[in-house]
Amino acid sequence: MCGRFLPPMRPRTLLLILLSSFFTAYIWFAGSAPGDQELVGVGPDALVPLYELFNFFGSTLPAALTWALLTYLVYRLWGRREGLYTLFTISYFPLSQIFKHLVGRVRPNGLLLSYPSGHVMFYCTVIGGFILLWGRGGGMRRLLSIIIFALIYIFSALSRVYVRAHWPSDTVGSLLFSLTLLSLLGDYLIGLGPGNGTEVEE
Repeated sequence: MCGRFLPPMRPRTLLLILLSSFFTAYIWFAGSAPGDQELVGVGPDALVPLYELFNFFGSTLPAALTWALLTYLVYRLWGRREGLYTLFTISYFPLSQIFKHLVGRVRPNGLLLSYPSGHVMFYCTVIGGFILLWGRGGGMRRLLSIIIFALIYIFSALSRVYVRAHWPSDTVGSLLFSLTLLSLLGDYLIGLGPGNGTEVEE
C-alpha cells in the first residue's frame, strides 16, 4: 500500500531517515546529549593547524567554490547522473539552515545557532559524496573511500567542537543528515533504489 504513495527507496535510506529524525527530536526536546558539556572545546592542540584548514574550507565561499568545481569534475568524469548527484549535494545548506531555526539550539560560544553543523555537513555531503562516488564498485577502493570519509568526518567534527562553534552532538546529527541526504540522492539520481537494477554498484 505504501508503495503507491511513497517512491521506492532502499531499506538503508529508510533507516537513515528514521535515525536522523529520532536523533533530531531527541536534541530538540532534551536540549543536549550526554558528553556535550564535557567534550566541547576538547581536542589535541597539535592538530590546531589542521582544524584551522577544515574551518576555513568549510566556510561559505570556499565551500561553494569547491562544490562548483566538484560538480563540473564529476560531470566530466562520470556523466550526467553523477553530475546531478553532486549538483544536488548543495541541498545540505538549506537543510542545515532550516533545522538550525527549527531546533533553535545556541552554540557553545553563545553566537548563532548550532544544530546541525553546516561545516560538517559540507564535508560529509559534498566532499564525502564525491569520495563515495569514486569508491563505487567494491574492492579495495570502496574500503579506502569509506576510511577517507570517516577521517574527513572525524577531523571536521573535531575542528568545530575544538573552537566551541558546535556541541559534539551537533556533529553526530550532521553526519546522520548527510548520510540520509546522500542515500536519497543515490536512490533517485544515480539509480541505486529498488527496481533500478543497479543495487550492486553501491
